[in-house]
Amino acid sequence: SARFAPVQAVPSTVALADAWVNYSVCPCLNFMLGQYQAPFSMENRTSNNWHTWMERNVAIRGFVFPNSKEIGLTVWGELGKAKVAGYQIGVFSGDGQNRAQVDNRADFMGRVWTRPLARGKGPLDKLQIGVSGHHGDRDPGYVGYDYPAITTGGGFALWSPTYKDSLGRIVHVIPSGAQNEIGGELRVPIKRFE
Repeated sequence: SARFAPVQAVPSTVALADAWVNYSVCPCLNFMLGQYQAPFSMENRTSNNWHTWMERNVAIRGFVFPNSKEIGLTVWGELGKAKVAGYQIGVFSGDGQNRAQVDNRADFMGRVWTRPLARGKGPLDKLQIGVSGHHGDRDPGYVGYDYPAITTGGGFALWSPTYKDSLGRIVHVIPSGAQNEIGGELRVPIKRFE
């Protein structure tokens, strides 16, 4: 590859961000296929239309799930008229946004949540508790792209996946081997405040 671009780099051109189709059997059973926000963490799955802040949380976007979007299939649903519980379980290519699968190994991730007080009319009726999980595996013989950099919304790099070692050699941090994550979520909205 050219010297200015890492191996298997995503080109810096116009590209699809969200391209998906959803088939709904009922509110409790839906099938979503395409490229979209991966079902890991409430922060990642909340639409920009309903997001509290102008930017997504840098802890989730930078450290927890830097790719944010994945290509795959998710089975999801919400239970009860008051939406007291929900689930999102999927299989993905695991290589991130606009990047083709390179090692024939799928990622599995999912999220379950509950709103235990949703049937009430109190100040905590939208209290939400959930957990997310992710398992994937990368073959280092095929994966040659760098791990995503941790940046602010404005593009300032907080951490870069390339650095020079003590001998002046360029070292690349690549996502090879097992990739496992588990996380919890707690949302406590009280009227206008979260």
